Formats: sequence, structure tokens, C-alpha cells
Amino acid sequence: MLSIHLKNLRFFAYHGLHPEEKVLGNNFLVNLHLHYQPAAELVTDINDTINYEVLFSMVQASMLTPTALLETLTMQLCYDVMERFDEVDQIFVSVEKCNPPIVGYEGGVVVSFQLARQQE
Repeated sequence: MLSIHLKNLRFFAYHGLHPEEKVLGNNFLVNLHLHYQPAAELVTDINDTINYEVLFSMVQASMLTPTALLETLTMQLCYDVMERFDEVDQIFVSVEKCNPPIVGYEGGVVVSFQLARQQE
């Protein structure tokens, strides 16, 4: 089993339930961890692994699409990666809204989702 981790990807985006979030935006941190069986016993070629530039592009595209709920955003990204890469056995994604618009609240809010491929 091989793992790829994309850590602390920073984005400014317009996700949120409240109208002002769609105008003001917010800072977000995304972490993605996946586990898969590589195509070769020893990976020496990009075609034998999952290209993490492609993974980053998928995260970036999802962050560019305003979504009301972080739960929807996080879960959809997991489903999209599993659909794109058949070799992925398990994926974990977390999305943190760094400054949620909650009066008196200091800190971030994180939503995470883990998905495993069903074994047949």
C-alpha cells in the first residue's frame, strides 16, 4: 500500500451558507490523504503512480466552485477522486474554514470525510 498526502493547501474561496460569505470569502486549508496499490512493485515512472499534480488540480477546481456546506464540498471531493482513480482504496479529506463568521468565535471549523472502496 502506498500513500499520498497533500497537506495544508491554502485557498481563498467563497464557500458558506450565509450570503456575506459568498461576497467576502474566507481562507481555507485542505488536507487530502489517500492509500492505493501502485501499478508496479517499485514505482519508477509517473505512470505507475497517482500524479499528485492531478490531485491538486481536482482540489483546486472544487475550491473554485462556491458550495454552501463544507460537508458537501468535502464529501464530493472524496467521491470525485475515487471515481477518477480506480486504484485508490481509501481517501481522507479535511477542509478547514479558518475564520468562520460566528460572533465571538476564534479559531477554525474543520469538516472531514473518509471513504473506503467496497471490496467485492
